[in-house]
Amino acid sequence: MAMGVLLIFMLVVPMVLSQDGGLIDDDQGSFQSNRSDSLTFSDMPYISTSVTVPENFNHREPPPTENGQVDMNCSVIILSLDTLTQYKIFRDTAFYIDFVLACQWRDTRLLKFRSENNTGSSYIHGNIWRPTIETSVLSNEYRSRSDFFPTVLLNDGSVIWAQKFSLNQACLMNLRNYPHDLQCCAVALLTYGGVKAMWNEPKYWVPNSSVVATLMSSLRSDFLIDGINFTSYVGSYFAPDNVCVYQRGFCDYQGSDACTRMKCTDADNLHKHECIKCNHYGGRCTTPTFKECFNNTSRGLSTKNMLSSTTLEFKLLLRRHAEYGFIYAYAPTSGIVILSWISFWLDPHSAPARTGLGVTTVLTMISMNMRASDAELGYIRAIDVWLFVCKNFVCFALMEYAVVNFLVTTSPPEPKDVQPCVEAEHIDDDLLGNREKGFKSLLREDKNKQDLSMFDDAADSKCKKKVYNIRKGSFSDEVKPRKPSKTRQEYADQLDSVCRIVYPMMFTLFIIGYGLIVRYQQNYDNC
Repeated sequence: MAMGVLLIFMLVVPMVLSQDGGLIDDDQGSFQSNRSDSLTFSDMPYISTSVTVPENFNHREPPPTENGQVDMNCSVIILSLDTLTQYKIFRDTAFYIDFVLACQWRDTRLLKFRSENNTGSSYIHGNIWRPTIETSVLSNEYRSRSDFFPTVLLNDGSVIWAQKFSLNQACLMNLRNYPHDLQCCAVALLTYGGVKAMWNEPKYWVPNSSVVATLMSSLRSDFLIDGINFTSYVGSYFAPDNVCVYQRGFCDYQGSDACTRMKCTDADNLHKHECIKCNHYGGRCTTPTFKECFNNTSRGLSTKNMLSSTTLEFKLLLRRHAEYGFIYAYAPTSGIVILSWISFWLDPHSAPARTGLGVTTVLTMISMNMRASDAELGYIRAIDVWLFVCKNFVCFALMEYAVVNFLVTTSPPEPKDVQPCVEAEHIDDDLLGNREKGFKSLLREDKNKQDLSMFDDAADSKCKKKVYNIRKGSFSDEVKPRKPSKTRQEYADQLDSVCRIVYPMMFTLFIIGYGLIVRYQQNYDNC
């Protein structure tokens, strides 16, 4: 019974805990940007000209604007997301991520460097003003950045600039529900120097995507992406209470795991409709909400203040692959627990077989418990509870045989069979007048020479024939035998029989309770 429940648990629960694995929906919603046009890279004219910025250009001065702040629209494409790794030295976790940040802002000062006949888009050569962007990483040795493609100047003075980031990003993880944990890992991009950064698609950007698009076919991680939260806020390290979120949005990525099973990185499949969506997957994004934060100068939330910074943050809602826990944790340990129950069907006198089976299963569970406890954490995880209970089941099975062996080895030998009693249907009248001693002596000379204890008041309990009562001078009715008490051997056999039923039932109840509690604790409330 326990094996059947375990199989159902292993087949049904991963489907409940994981996401819909269906095909990519053609009606995938995209981010509704504020721009009036919907130009993409395919609409961008061929760029054959370039603009050279002189060396005396003041690239440290931000572009002049009416309100004193540079409005910058940015978007991100996640190229790869690697496995989360725990660093015992820092007692922290980090994940490796590659993404391209593309931003657009206006700098009309650059238009004067174009030739008179150049009215289209051009590449920019030389130093121009670019926003200062900082990221938070675990260690600087894992941090790198590079220009993704040359900076482009559009005919209205807008600048499109893209940069690739390779980060070993720190992530504060809560592993209490491991291996069914949900994690929130954020990447924050801080901008300084009077910049109001917004999540919005630049011109000539990826078609039918969102502000946080993902190359799903290249993700190789222990987690699935459930969704992405993106926010923009202004604040200052020197005034932590003056933080204001002025943009907030969400993209639902449910169903994106179908892309990880497709070979969309092959050149022969890049043109397919499904692969185009997977390589620029944006999820179903809601229209972001906005809030005014920059008019309240009394709180110091001004982009002119160099102590203030605006931050673009996208937070990955990650769900661990449920199959990993079942293959490498639940299935092996459950098999060991069920294997320990074979001891209940073995002969209690075969001590080497039952002892060897019990000790082997206990040592195997201890080794698996030590292997799963590599992470140095200060709290108990769900997998620790599972291993602890499984180890106790195996230990109790070994202890049960210790009790059975004690009962078997200390049980007294069974009594020999008592000879059948002599039927006393008729006795001579002369015999009835004798005393007990003479009466017994006469009967000993009988040819059957049977035991005369049947005529005593304390006759054997196994004698079922009529017994002559000397004192009453008559035969008594048939003596009822006394119920013999159970021997220790019988108690040992009964204990094995009970354990054959109780152990599977208790383990089945534990599996059901464990699954319900783990499912109940799965939420993104702390994100």
